[in-house]
Amino acid sequence: MSMAERKPDPASWIIAMVSGLVLCGLFVLGKGALLRIGIPAAATCVALSLYFRKPPVYLEFALWTWLLTPFIRRVVDWRVGFADPNLTLLTPFLVSFVAILDLRVRKLVENVRIAPFVLCATGVTYGFLVGMFMHPSSEVIYGLVNWLSPMLLGLHIYLHWEEIEMHVAVIQRVALYGLLFIGCYGIYQFYSPPIWDLMWLKNLPGGLASSTFGRPESQQIRVWSTLNAPGPFADVELAMLFLLVPRRSRFKLLALAVGFYSLMLSLVRTAWITGAAGMLYLARSGNKRLFLSVVLGMGAACIGLAVLANSPLNMPMLQDRLKTLGDLKNDESVQDRTRLYTGLTSELLTVPVGIGLNNADFYQGYPLDSGPIRMLLNLGWFGTSIYSVGIARILLLMRPRNGGNDLTVVSSYAIVLSFIFQMLSGLIFISSTGAMFWVAVGLGLASATEKAELRLAEYSSATIPSFFKPRKPERGADLSSLEAD
Repeated sequence: MSMAERKPDPASWIIAMVSGLVLCGLFVLGKGALLRIGIPAAATCVALSLYFRKPPVYLEFALWTWLLTPFIRRVVDWRVGFADPNLTLLTPFLVSFVAILDLRVRKLVENVRIAPFVLCATGVTYGFLVGMFMHPSSEVIYGLVNWLSPMLLGLHIYLHWEEIEMHVAVIQRVALYGLLFIGCYGIYQFYSPPIWDLMWLKNLPGGLASSTFGRPESQQIRVWSTLNAPGPFADVELAMLFLLVPRRSRFKLLALAVGFYSLMLSLVRTAWITGAAGMLYLARSGNKRLFLSVVLGMGAACIGLAVLANSPLNMPMLQDRLKTLGDLKNDESVQDRTRLYTGLTSELLTVPVGIGLNNADFYQGYPLDSGPIRMLLNLGWFGTSIYSVGIARILLLMRPRNGGNDLTVVSSYAIVLSFIFQMLSGLIFISSTGAMFWVAVGLGLASATEKAELRLAEYSSATIPSFFKPRKPERGADLSSLEAD
């Protein structure tokens, strides 16, 4: 590949460089208010330029904003002082919301299978209208963006199915280097927490530092890496592990090992269990090569965990967490969720219209650690029903065919199933978890499109191209000459 083909779009490059220099200047000068506004504004400008000029790079940029924005927020807070709420966190939502430009009449008419997205959006719109009627505020608007932004990113991938080869390459590339970066950072965070993470942890309200995140000490932290909590971090890690399965790269084994170890350090048992179930689904997909690699990988992981749980290493948090897998009945978090379902069941029956969209983590003193309950409160019975029909339709359309030979569809379907199984412990359709869910949906639906299946059949036997290749490889082109990582 020539150097000319590697160069990004000049206009996007200039916008990114100028924005970066301005933001660095604000950071050095300690201009917190301007910096927290400038980061999302600059990122949105770059996203708009990339959307029109380099769509595959726009997708990669959007994914990286989901991975890195909470980390950037903590570094900014360390430099200029803690602030909550923080406008910096709007960055990935605004960048992903740029994909709303896909909603053009021509595109919608050409894609008759867009109905599941319409159903899900209808359910969210209902919750938005109820929220604006009952308690109009900026929180309701943020709730709308929180629900729709991840969905729009998935819809973007689906509507541009003709660029499926490039999107597969970009997403797998992000999964590879994302696992390496946030996995290594998570391990470093566990053994030697950076000062900005410790400061942020000590400023969190509500005593979260002692329950959700562990203690701000070496080997006492529940790893969240560059994300904003252990749960979202574990979900993002899990999704990228699945996305990396079909990837061919010399760094693949290292990325998988780092990702798996940091996932264990998050102490999120729901992600462990659903991840194992997803791997079993991959193993029975019908692809012999995939079956062998997954079985060997799971066998090695089980042996490693058994040794770690009974080893003399001074890792009491992880070892104690592993031992609780055999005694969930007496686990405190399981008992808390049982009390949540018991305490709010009658409340849900008395408010069938719901309370509308909001960003509350507690309701009547109960932590909202339940996907179904949070959906029923935010979307009401009507909105939840419509949304659920859309998700069910997506599962039917994504269901792998051809004996599971298309590894992109199989791995995407495994992510969707694994996340849905996590609904009892949290809402998986919003924020960074939602971004991974809807990216998997868009990738799976686009790959399952009849014409895209023919293109991927040719592409899957080739090496992975760089994301700076031309947008639309010509049909019948020799993909074997494309570069691999």
